[in-house]
Amino acid sequence: MSWSHLSKWDQEEYVLGQRTPAMVRHLTQCSACQAGVASLTEGIEIFRTSAMQWSADCAETGTQRVVRPVAVRAGLHAVRWALAVAMLLLVAFPLYYLATRNLKPQQHVVAKTVEAPPISDDALLQQVDDEVSVAVPSSMEPLTHLVATRNGNAASSTGGLAHVQSN
Repeated sequence: MSWSHLSKWDQEEYVLGQRTPAMVRHLTQCSACQAGVASLTEGIEIFRTSAMQWSADCAETGTQRVVRPVAVRAGLHAVRWALAVAMLLLVAFPLYYLATRNLKPQQHVVAKTVEAPPISDDALLQQVDDEVSVAVPSSMEPLTHLVATRNGNAASSTGGLAHVQSN
């Protein structure tokens, strides 16, 4: 004999029916390999018996596991997302409507061109000068002390380049 014992692989092949004359000869002479093959055969027989019993139990009770194809599960996933979006819209639109319902749209004022009576050039220049020469509001008066003109005086309505003083 060229080997001492059958390998696990050889023992599995023997149980599955793929026997060689050398395997059969060795098993008739080696009790250790006979025990290994018997143990493997017993394990397979236990598995076969339990699988048959489980199958019979399922057939009697009618319980079977339903396996859904991947396409069906993907379709269910898409349906769940569609329902979630629909629920979001059902909640969002009424809230948006309630929030904007009380807002009144701005009324657009159409400017009408009204012919003003002719005014002299001097009166027009005086009107422009009065509008441009508006004094600083009282709430902003403290800020005028920070701004100075080129000659160091506080900025006046007459102009000049202003800059911020550094402390």
